[in-house]
Amino acid sequence: MDRTKIVYYISDTGWGHLTRSLRIIEELLLRGYKINVINSYVEIFEPLIRNYPESLSVYKPHIKGDPQLPYGYPFNLREIEYSIREVLKNKKDWLKVETERLERIKPDIIISDITPWSFIIGDKLKIPAIAITNINWWDEYRFILKDKDNLILDEFYEAYEKATCALILPFESLNTPFKNIVRIPIVTRKINWERVRERRRELLSFYRPTLICTVTLGGHYLRNNDLINKVKKVIHSISEREKNILFIGRSDFRVENTKFIEVNEFTEFHELIALSDFIIGKISYGILSEMVLSDISGILFYRAMVLEDIINADNISEAKWGITIPFEEENFYVDLANLFISERSQKSKRLLQDGTEKIIEWINRYV
Repeated sequence: MDRTKIVYYISDTGWGHLTRSLRIIEELLLRGYKINVINSYVEIFEPLIRNYPESLSVYKPHIKGDPQLPYGYPFNLREIEYSIREVLKNKKDWLKVETERLERIKPDIIISDITPWSFIIGDKLKIPAIAITNINWWDEYRFILKDKDNLILDEFYEAYEKATCALILPFESLNTPFKNIVRIPIVTRKINWERVRERRRELLSFYRPTLICTVTLGGHYLRNNDLINKVKKVIHSISEREKNILFIGRSDFRVENTKFIEVNEFTEFHELIALSDFIIGKISYGILSEMVLSDISGILFYRAMVLEDIINADNISEAKWGITIPFEEENFYVDLANLFISERSQKSKRLLQDGTEKIIEWINRYV
């Protein structure tokens, strides 16, 4: 019997699409699917390619299918508009290249997180095309641009409308264009709890801290010194009042006179989050999913220009899962005690179940 073939498009924007897609792809490979991934970060897939050389192929696209967000924040709107116009200008060529690719591969299904033009090809070639995401670019860019030039976004809306269905993950933003929405439980990287417990015991024994804190901005904003300095300001403020916290993170976040371990001592960053008492970071699907899975709280910055961030900041604050601070705020005071004295809301079923199983069930409905 022929194996099910999947073409999997993953956005290159650096907003965490790749992290969750890796987990889904690994589960699909374990079940014998044959997968062709379209994504620029080919090197990240090398461990999976070594384990599944006959089942996984990764191709770096030569034409961008998603607008790119600048590393600088607050965003330069002209840069974003230029990026959108470039993607629209190259849309015809992207569709030609990718249509030819799909006609060669002859996949049973297309998955996209959340490259929009892939749904156009699925509709044209009569191949089921499923979105797996918590956001879409039409709603997000429309919010960033504040209807400044809404007409240039219409083609994104029309593309997302063609999705066979959209499997929407928790920590979702608005997803206006999708016609057929199914809400899916959380998807996050697997945690080796035995290794986490052992590493936590080692850190407590050696450093004798009162608390352990992991610090992160994700990969996308590590180039932004302003955001790094905001995080360091929080670390400094907390460490002045509580001298014995052990901070773990990249060297960029090191603050003088703190106990600090550089992250290169570890190989699995999500397991650092799991062994911590709290985190300092930026709101994103990856951080929120791993924080909630590990049942810890956080001090979380958010971008007031991003719809996804605003919605999730409100939800996290309301549920008492964290203290949220806009990056735009210049003067802020963080009372660490508030993280631990407030009773958090109970997790919903979507945050307790494993979304990968549900995703595979839905993929199988269409093949």
